[in-house]
Amino acid sequence: MLAEVVDAVIGIDTHRDSHEVEFADVTGKPIAMMRISNDSAGFARLLAAAASTACSSRQRESPLQVLRAQKSSKLPCGKSS
Repeated sequence: MLAEVVDAVIGIDTHRDSHEVEFADVTGKPIAMMRISNDSAGFARLLAAAASTACSSRQRESPLQVLRAQKSSKLPCGKSS
């Protein structure tokens, strides 16, 4: 079952200058949408949104956690390290 493997699904409609992003729960219900720019700042926003939107107790040593730890002392979902 999908819910046993992931916390959310992220769909991205790519374009030249920007990308439309939708976060959905494991049942497919949309939980967040955003538009990001097609550059490093846009991708940083996407990573931050993914870390705060799609969190669970399953998330331990993920790439998102490592990237966020480089910028703050907080773990995903606002937990302190």
